[in-house]
Amino acid sequence: MPDSIGSQTRDDSFRMIVLMDLDSPRLARQVTVLLAALIVLLVVSPVLHLLFGVVHAPADLAGIVQTIETWRMVGRSVALALLVAFGAMALGTALAWLLVRSRVSGFMRGLLLILLVAPLAMPSYVVAFGLMAVTGHEGLLSGLWPAALRPTQLPAVSSWVILVSCTYPYTLLSVRAALMKECTTLEEAAIGLGASRRGAFRAILMPRLLPSMVWGGMLAGLYALADFGAVSLVGFETMTWGIYHRYNTAFGLADARALCVLLIALSALMILGLIPFRAAQSRTTSAVPIPPAPIRFGRWGVLLVGLAILPLAIAVVFPLVAAIGWLARSDMPGAVLHAAGPAAWTTFLLAASAAIVVPVLALPLATLHVGTAGGGSARRWARVLTPLTLLGFALPGLVVAIALAGLALRVDHVIEWTFGLPVDARLYQSHLVLLIAYAILFLPEAAGPLRATAQRVHAEQIDAAVQFGGSPLARWWRIVLPQLAPGLAAGSVLVFITTAKELPATLLLSPLNVQTLATRLWSAMEEVYFAIAAAAAIWLLGLVVIGVAIILIIERLSDANDR
Repeated sequence: MPDSIGSQTRDDSFRMIVLMDLDSPRLARQVTVLLAALIVLLVVSPVLHLLFGVVHAPADLAGIVQTIETWRMVGRSVALALLVAFGAMALGTALAWLLVRSRVSGFMRGLLLILLVAPLAMPSYVVAFGLMAVTGHEGLLSGLWPAALRPTQLPAVSSWVILVSCTYPYTLLSVRAALMKECTTLEEAAIGLGASRRGAFRAILMPRLLPSMVWGGMLAGLYALADFGAVSLVGFETMTWGIYHRYNTAFGLADARALCVLLIALSALMILGLIPFRAAQSRTTSAVPIPPAPIRFGRWGVLLVGLAILPLAIAVVFPLVAAIGWLARSDMPGAVLHAAGPAAWTTFLLAASAAIVVPVLALPLATLHVGTAGGGSARRWARVLTPLTLLGFALPGLVVAIALAGLALRVDHVIEWTFGLPVDARLYQSHLVLLIAYAILFLPEAAGPLRATAQRVHAEQIDAAVQFGGSPLARWWRIVLPQLAPGLAAGSVLVFITTAKELPATLLLSPLNVQTLATRLWSAMEEVYFAIAAAAAIWLLGLVVIGVAIILIIERLSDANDR
């Protein structure tokens, strides 16, 4: 009897110690940091795997570097990225100036902003489909369009036009934000002293806008460097094109991995180039912004309107016209549209799964920004770990897919050799590996809105909960999580949209006989089945439009709550 009483007392004491430890802020901080570090390790695992392979087989990298074809692909990729960056800088800056400084009413200004940002939601391969289905061989305007100007005849020019039309909103949004924060006093003073408006812009405003311009242009260049869909459809042989074609050959896997390492190195150089301009962005804004007087553009207004219409036509109107036109040309448009239904349902399920999983993975990092896991040390960990999560944005989907395919095959081999693994239970080309790829690629989309909302969590409520004895978990659940809800919702919708239109990782990692709208459109375009591609494009655009509408609703509700 005494032994049983003593045993019960020891059990109760142990349970109390465990509960006290679970309720301690230090343990909560350690658990949060550990979870965030594990998520960051997941994000960097593709790069580590590829680098590990190069270290253990340096001859593969040495062999691919010594070929002329490799350097031609590198030259094309770098040239395309730089030209897209400069094109997006010029076009985005001009349109941002039009939006902020023109004599346009508030409603029309908002509508124009939505229209001009719309190309950012369009996948590059859908824009390529629109251009080819309208102006290409057997396109809607093939009889009127010169054969020498078809997209496949001018792959470099076509790639540049498509990618600039898709990426100029990066510069537009960045420069527009800088313009809205600018104080116009110096600019107006220079004009009052006799300088022309153009001279005042060059001397005063341009140096202050330059960091935002370069930031947007470099993001566009990074997008172009990683693009696979558009360049492959028009036949421009960049590094992503080379990686994909080597991966699909019997003995080209080692070459594909070596090219992936080269592409990672180029992406890293571009990211390093972004850092000083990102820092300069925060230093070049005015303390007290003064709304500028509207400018009458005169004949320049016609040019600016033309600049606004042209990329909008290429990125939005052409795909819509091509999709509707080719669907109407088919004998049974309803049947063709219905045939894409299973792919649409698969796309929805995959995108919805990613929209649930990826924001949940971003929660530990967001919690570190709140500081509820332990004061200043949590914020220090946040500063270390958060930049690493942005690697997913910089890594091409093709690189992530090839790295994860290699990891999955290695794990399958080990488990099969150790335990014996059925073919249908393998990791390679499973939904799990595909979901991991989406998590690596789209964690920045979820982490961005969550980080913004986490930094606005009211510290007074958390301090009050501490005073009343609330545990760290209870404080997080009752106070922090409800305030993170808007960022969680916005991040989920962003992940849904980007997952629905993702092509290269889905193309390489999706299970056999599983087809999404992106892969269906890709396959149809490879075989020049424009009607089938049109049906997939209509379904895909419908999903994207619904997602964008939800984001706008969330922003309106968030602004209303702030007021």
